[in-house]
Amino acid sequence: MKIKATSPKTGRELTVEYEVPETHAGMLELWGEAGIHSLAQRQAATDVKNFCRARLDKTDDNYMTDEAIIEALTGYNAGLPTKAKDPKSKAQTLMGKLSPEVRAALLAALQDQEEDENSDDSDDNE
Repeated sequence: MKIKATSPKTGRELTVEYEVPETHAGMLELWGEAGIHSLAQRQAATDVKNFCRARLDKTDDNYMTDEAIIEALTGYNAGLPTKAKDPKSKAQTLMGKLSPEVRAALLAALQDQEEDENSDDSDDNE
């Protein structure tokens, strides 16, 4: 497996080849049970930290209290991909990141677009 490391201080980059077995059996053979357990614990801690940091970074309309973050962590499985949001939830999240002025302009443009589409449909029915 190719692994790339970058120094935040100097910006130097290095890509190395490092053997990471493709199967659990290969990992067990190479690292042993204790090694796999240690790696899994460290990765789980990293995943949970990243999960929390992503929510600690939220501000304004997306701000989450500590209690809300802890509640959101319930049911989270470190190491597993999170479920993708449905399109409506994605749009709401993105809209929440816009300034009130930009959000209002976008909503007005979408409303105009919908009205234009509806008037085109009524023209077809005549």
